[in-house]
Amino acid sequence: MKMRTAALLALPFLAFALAGTARAQPPAGCTAPNEADPDLIRTIVRTSVPPLTCPSLRTKLSIPADAEADFQFFRTVVPWYWDFLRRDAACAANKNQGVLRTELHALANDFPGLCAGDPHPENFALQFNPPPAAPTFGVNDPDDAGQSCPVVADLFRFVVGTKLARPDANTKALVDRYVAAVTAPSTGAPRSSAISALAAKGPKDEETDLPASGTPCSKAMLAGLTKAYRESLTVSGLSLEADPTAANCVDVSGQKESGGSGGLPRFAMRVMLKNGSAPSFPRIVQFKGTQANATAFFRDPPKPWDARDRYSAACLAERGKDAVPCPVVTPIPGGGSFFVRTKNERTVKFEKLKPDAVQSVYEDEAGALGALHGRSLDSAKAAEYAKRLRALRDALDVDATAFVETVKKSAAALRSVLAAPGAFEAACEPPISPSPVPPRPVPPPRPKKRDQSGSAN
Repeated sequence: MKMRTAALLALPFLAFALAGTARAQPPAGCTAPNEADPDLIRTIVRTSVPPLTCPSLRTKLSIPADAEADFQFFRTVVPWYWDFLRRDAACAANKNQGVLRTELHALANDFPGLCAGDPHPENFALQFNPPPAAPTFGVNDPDDAGQSCPVVADLFRFVVGTKLARPDANTKALVDRYVAAVTAPSTGAPRSSAISALAAKGPKDEETDLPASGTPCSKAMLAGLTKAYRESLTVSGLSLEADPTAANCVDVSGQKESGGSGGLPRFAMRVMLKNGSAPSFPRIVQFKGTQANATAFFRDPPKPWDARDRYSAACLAERGKDAVPCPVVTPIPGGGSFFVRTKNERTVKFEKLKPDAVQSVYEDEAGALGALHGRSLDSAKAAEYAKRLRALRDALDVDATAFVETVKKSAAALRSVLAAPGAFEAACEPPISPSPVPPRPVPPPRPKKRDQSGSAN
């Protein structure tokens, strides 16, 4: 196994002294750098949100083996990522045997805030708000959002996702832009010409027709969704002209089975909205089931959040700041919570951009993420976090590169299991127990405090 000299960048003289020393085999339950997670399948099954049957989970995980397969795998198994970091923290504490070094895990513990949950280059958009509000650029699908969450782990996920999507991206520049926005959120505003072009186009023509497929909503579901939407409108200042009827609500849950949000319940509802004395106008509202307890798997032991907490986190992340009040929606009849969206946005088409333009957009995304995190920390905490992160920028980049290999090897392992007849079902069907967390080493006893004379108390 190759020695991870990069883990010692903060202590270069030690790196030089140990240049010929092989790294020890990691403890049981830990993942060696550049290797697949040995608890991959068990973790994916156990952290499935919402819990899916084995056939549905197989469909969700069946990702085409193309050039973007590893990136799509990373997007699909969001709770696995957070659970991996939970286990990796104990490994790092054991003689720094984690994929992430102890200093980054210390940042994770010291600076909890609001996380997007699944920030990656294709999860940002320019969102058009009801006039006279200006459009905002930020995370556009925060169904994995979480509060009291380690924000550096959210950044780490963004860096890893960027490396998977575009290996030649300058991810150190992304961290620089992110750090600046943490302490001064206004600097997170987009600067790239590609996003300016989106703003110049203006909002898209809204769809006003319900999806052709789908089944009518039940009375109870229609009432629950209407109540949820009424509460969400209290933030925007809009209101419903009248409650929608059953003919204006359809269940489209079966339309998306694979990918990160595959298997989640979904509904669409046609509403007529009012904005003060202006004429009413139609909108198609999306209700997407939240899986925002993904970040809760970072906790030890993992404890999925209450539905109210999950919705509140998703709503806060959508608005990009915690100063705006966010509705806490009563769970829909039958259980679950939903992320309510009146989607009106434009996204960047990366395939049409030159590499330098792509890099500029990535930096804008990093700025938006930094602003989101910075607003969730008080000013003193944000300044301390930025200072410590700035010193660890290169270390974070090295660890992200190592974790990219873990992702690739884990994705290949999953593809092998799915390809072998009956192998996934055999791993999925038995009752799933939590993945093991290696015991943390017992710290040595602290020396007794001494008084000013130097004698023991």
